[in-house]
Amino acid sequence: MNTGAVGERITASKAGWLLHNADVTELIRLLTVASKPIEWQQKVDAVHRWQQDEGRIATTRRMGKQYLDVYRLADTHCSETSPLLTSIECSQEHA
Repeated sequence: MNTGAVGERITASKAGWLLHNADVTELIRLLTVASKPIEWQQKVDAVHRWQQDEGRIATTRRMGKQYLDVYRLADTHCSETSPLLTSIECSQEHA
């Protein structure tokens, strides 16, 4: 599906196909395109390019650290704005 970070990554890397609508007609169209050998190879090549470039840096360890940084920043913000709130209460309040 063309949503959020996954949609952004696929769009930027051209390393896959995006399903724009959650319906059978769109899925059949996408599978028809994806079943063509030249189309498939273009995506394989795009995946290899991504792995050699951004994929070398964009590891799960790095993404995990980025998420922790966001959570720590939110926790710090909540502690500064309302010391009486616990982290859980603050995160629920900002959800």
